[in-house]
Amino acid sequence: MIKTKLATAAATLLLTTGLAFAQAPAAAPGADPAPKAATAAKAKATKTAKKTQERTPESLACSAELDAKNIHGKPRKAAMAKCKKEALAAKKAAAKSPAKAPAVKAPAVKQ
Repeated sequence: MIKTKLATAAATLLLTTGLAFAQAPAAAPGADPAPKAATAAKAKATKTAKKTQERTPESLACSAELDAKNIHGKPRKAAMAKCKKEALAAKKAAAKSPAKAPAVKAPAVKQ
């Protein structure tokens, strides 16, 4: 009885392993796989376009300043936020106040 059950289990196992390793059917010779690849490339390009935005002059200046100070990691992130906030506030303040021409001093003349 046990031998019969083992033999049945072994036969079932041998017959079903072929199904487990079966491959998906190949594409037809005339089918073009390019549309799927193009769609995937477009989706990837859209994701990277969303991630990469043009940086403002304030951001670039703050980044250069922090590079000069050799600040990295979490302190850099906090310093960047503070620096950009201050730079934007200064920019807004400059935009609100009327532009005054800088006082030009006449060059001293030696006699």
